[in-house]
Amino acid sequence: MPTPVQPAVGLNALLAAAGRIEASDPKSVQSRPRSRLGKVELRLRGAEVWEPKSVRDRAPKVFFDDAYPAEEPAAPVKKTKPKTKKTPVLSSRACLVTGVRRTICSCNSEGCGSYLCMVTGAQRNKCDCGAKGCGASLCPKTGLERARCDCGDGDCGASLCPTTGLKRALCDCGDGDCGASLCPTTGRVRGDCECDDDDCGAWLCPRTKKRQGDCPCRRLECGARLCPTTGRVRCVCECDDDKCGASLCARTKLPKWHCSCRSEECGGSLCDETKVEKRLCKCGADGCGAAVACNVLAGFLRAVKRRGGKVDFPFVAVAKAEAFWGLTVAQVMEYLVATYPGSAADVRRMWTMGVLNVDHIVPRNKVLKDMGPFVDRHNNTLPAFDYVNRIVHLQLARPAINSSKGDKFPKSTSDALARRVALMPRGKLSPSKFASWIAAVRKDVREGNYEIGDPARFPADPPPARRGGRGATRAKPKPRRGGSVGAAAKRPRRASKAT
Repeated sequence: MPTPVQPAVGLNALLAAAGRIEASDPKSVQSRPRSRLGKVELRLRGAEVWEPKSVRDRAPKVFFDDAYPAEEPAAPVKKTKPKTKKTPVLSSRACLVTGVRRTICSCNSEGCGSYLCMVTGAQRNKCDCGAKGCGASLCPKTGLERARCDCGDGDCGASLCPTTGLKRALCDCGDGDCGASLCPTTGRVRGDCECDDDDCGAWLCPRTKKRQGDCPCRRLECGARLCPTTGRVRCVCECDDDKCGASLCARTKLPKWHCSCRSEECGGSLCDETKVEKRLCKCGADGCGAAVACNVLAGFLRAVKRRGGKVDFPFVAVAKAEAFWGLTVAQVMEYLVATYPGSAADVRRMWTMGVLNVDHIVPRNKVLKDMGPFVDRHNNTLPAFDYVNRIVHLQLARPAINSSKGDKFPKSTSDALARRVALMPRGKLSPSKFASWIAAVRKDVREGNYEIGDPARFPADPPPARRGGRGATRAKPKPRRGGSVGAAAKRPRRASKAT
């Protein structure tokens, strides 16, 4: 039986017993450099020391794992060059002067502008000059781009939703092909959305949450549309910089679309007759009054305030307003004009001047108390919104009358409203049925049923009879404890103390 090894035996003693070195050798294992030592597996079987044969031949280069643990080989160090910012290389299709694609570049360089019209300078497929090769992407009926035209032709309206008439990417009807550019959480355009989704907020500054072009922070990506001197948008800035004031009129210094001078470049958004913005004009001409009916519904929605201070005011699209009422914007305006006495031209002129306003016959405060809020915090409409904005609940009235009604809704006003509701036709509204409805409303107005709810013309309900007044029966006295009703009536009253 082998004898156990004593724990006091040192490394030199073990090597001396193996016959590899002598105990007095100064170049022992402990004095050798660690990097020149090899590996050896040392197994003690009693007093014997066993070594592999491959290690015996290089005995001076031994290393004991029990004495010095093995080191992992160091990973080779890769030599990396310092990163240098690469200069962008322009494509061969881009112009060296403007950086725009050569086919649509308007500079006078050779090889540029092959897709541009020589007369107007616009792209040939979108040019309406009438020359040969121009207008391939335009509808011959409306003059709009075929993808955005809603004339009903087979080649038109490819990018429009057939239900709402909006662009498919911005439509929220729920169709599978619609809403690609809308955030499913907030319903807003992805580039302008502030949610935490990775696909949203590409147009916004991460600091101020404003549009990067309109953000005044000092980031390189922000402030491209702002003037460094005044901080205003460059196109409407009045400073002397050459890059500013491109959209201002040279005479009035107003934006060209709001300027009413006689220049051909000005007044693009103004009505030719009233000189009011077309979207707010009530003259009845084609292209006017698109936002009149929409603003009636938008007044009930909440304004959203962003972190950077920007406020998103509520907006209702024309398609949504027409779907809510089942009428076109022109028909809604025609009905409202018919609810006030006078000729249609005079009523429209007074409405445009601000003499008349859209009035809700049922007071909004009363509907708010009876039916609750109109919208929730996400601007989703509630039943109170649908009730107060019915087309038969709207009329034109003077602002003073509109503000004097309060939440009062007497019986005379209720009866007048019932007469107006009874005139509304049922079923599908054809053009002939709509014309007869407007004629019936005008006849009702001539009979005096206009400005419904006016306190001067529609009297309030009489107050209830007061208790204890003349002609009123006196209430019987209540019995007291320990006595009957007669005893309580005969009991004398206590005399009041003298002051």
